[in-house]
Amino acid sequence: MMWCFEQPGRVREILRRIMDFQLGIAAHYLKCGVEVVFMGDDLGTQHSLLLGRDVLEEFFAPEYKRLFALYKQHGVLVHFHSCGHVEPLLDMFIALGVDVLNPVQATANDLSKFKGKICVHGGVSSALIMDGVGIEAAVKNAIGLFGKNGGYFCAPDQWMPWPKENIAAFYAAVEKHGKWEKEIQA
Repeated sequence: MMWCFEQPGRVREILRRIMDFQLGIAAHYLKCGVEVVFMGDDLGTQHSLLLGRDVLEEFFAPEYKRLFALYKQHGVLVHFHSCGHVEPLLDMFIALGVDVLNPVQATANDLSKFKGKICVHGGVSSALIMDGVGIEAAVKNAIGLFGKNGGYFCAPDQWMPWPKENIAAFYAAVEKHGKWEKEIQA
């Protein structure tokens, strides 16, 4: 992280080489006829970005752009994963061509900021599912928030070894409320 300030040229070179490797992998995926790619970097903590937005825009965004542009040229959807507080990066993800954002952690973001802007995969607090309390209400709320006109994959905001009865309650709630009918007022 310090190299971004102390040795920016070196950081750009390292990131360029990493992305060159990723572009080689992408070429193979495209030959196979891939329609959706899932990739990501954890860019947030529970309360803020891991690196400043200016650092992400200067060093990482240009490299993401190279890869995402290649996929977009071939009509491939980009499903991007980043844990943590990524709300400040939403417009950057959209500009880069991200189609689906995962996991949109409920405890780290204001979920309403994502509504109608990008397809969300996640958004249901894993802590609630782990505790087994409030699962149905959380699922109903997430579907009410994101489900209008499609564009939502209702899922926990993290994957972990759930107690069987709790994940079963999650699946039952998705089954019960899984079709958006009307917006739920918070």
